[in-house]
Amino acid sequence: MKPTFEALIPAIALTIAGTAFAAGSDAPYGKRVSTQQEVAASQTGSYDVYIDGPTGYAFVNTVNGWKFTRQVAQDVLLASEAAAAEADGKL
Repeated sequence: MKPTFEALIPAIALTIAGTAFAAGSDAPYGKRVSTQQEVAASQTGSYDVYIDGPTGYAFVNTVNGWKFTRQVAQDVLLASEAAAAEADGKL
């Protein structure tokens, strides 16, 4: 049995409502956190990203908690930190 358009309307409505709810949030979705306080305050499933400076290990806060994703190359990490500092007006 093939789904009809009428059967898909509730799913489409929920998708649009979920997107609007996420967009209306005060905090950005999937932001980069860099301090212990920010890591502790990060909500499960927020998809916030933490990159440990000395090791370059990257973690993402998924619906199942913080998960290791990869090791960021040192040159990429330095470029990212420089870009973040420039965006914050620290350079």
